[in-house]
Parts: sequence; C-alpha cells; structure tokens
Amino acid sequence: VDACRAPADKVACVVRCASMIFSLLNLSRAGDSSRADEGGRAGADDFLPLFILVVLRADVPRLASHCAYIDAYHNPSSLMSRDGYCFCNLRSAVEFISSVDATGLNGMDAAAFE
Repeated sequence: VDACRAPADKVACVVRCASMIFSLLNLSRAGDSSRADEGGRAGADDFLPLFILVVLRADVPRLASHCAYIDAYHNPSSLMSRDGYCFCNLRSAVEFISSVDATGLNGMDAAAFE
C-alpha cells in the first residue's frame, strides 16, 4: 500500500491481499475433513480475524493515513463492489488494532498483551 500512489491502486493492493487470504481459507476448508459438513466457501467470520492478523503483522507504515487518503480521494461509486468490501474490512482491522487492549481479548493478561 505504501508503494502505491493513486487511491485505486491502494485499494487494488488490499483486494489482492484479501483475495489471497480467501483463496487460502477455501483451500484449508477443502482439506479439513472436520468442516466438510459445513460446505460452501469461507465467509466473513472466517476471513476478518485472519485479515486483522495479516494487517497487524504487515506493520504497514502510516496505514491509517492511507485509509484516510482513500476515503478522501477514491471514487465512492467504485467502492460499492468487492473493492468496497475489502476496504471496509481494512478499515475494520485498523480500527480494531488501534482500539484493542488486553481486556478486550479473551484469556490474555495485560503483561502478555504488552
């Protein structure tokens, strides 16, 4: 995201990342015989926690600023599709990461969180 200049390019980068995560989730679901009875593809409940972890581990510089830039300058009508879904998940991940503390995570004490 940091290497891209145009808002559409930044969103395209997020979409590529999200697509790879969904592909890997679907592959793991297909190979997991214990989930075979659930059928179907991975959904948001499967995707968002993993996406948050990827965003956290990626440690993108100025990620909140990139999101604000996309909000300000990207064509809103083009965010009414998969691009918008992926960008909304990115905003959710950024908000979660910026606001979470040890009390918000089950089974984690403050020392381990820090």
